[in-house]
Amino acid sequence: MLGGSGNLLTAGVTLANGQTVIGGGESVTAQLFGGGTGSYNLGGSNGTIAGTNAGNNVITLGNGNTLRGITITGGADGIFGNNVNGATLTSVTVSGAGGHGANFTGTSTASRVPISPRPAMASMACTS
Repeated sequence: MLGGSGNLLTAGVTLANGQTVIGGGESVTAQLFGGGTGSYNLGGSNGTIAGTNAGNNVITLGNGNTLRGITITGGADGIFGNNVNGATLTSVTVSGAGGHGANFTGTSTASRVPISPRPAMASMACTS
C-alpha cells in the first residue's frame, strides 16, 4: 500500500501473481479474526511509483494483479503485461513513460476503470 501520498523509486518491478498495489485515498477490506470483515480508508492521495531506468518497464504484471489509486512515471512502458490474465487497473495515472502508458501483449486480458494518462502520454497498446 502506498497511503499518504507515498513515493517509491524503482528500476522496474515485477509483481507476483495475485498481488495488489493500492495508493492513498482508497480503501481496503480485510478479513478479521472470527470471520468478519472490516473496511479501512487509506489517507492521502495517489502514491507515485517512479521508474528510474528509461529502458525498463516500471511495473510488469503477473496474473490477477490489481493496481488502484496510483500514479506511475518514467520507465519504458509504465505498465507492461505479456500473456497475463485478470489484471485490473482502477484510477491509475501514467505520465512520462518512453513507450506506452499500459502495454498488453500476447493473449493478455485486463480491465480498466478509469485509467487517466496525461496528455503527453495517452497510449494503451494491446498486441498479440
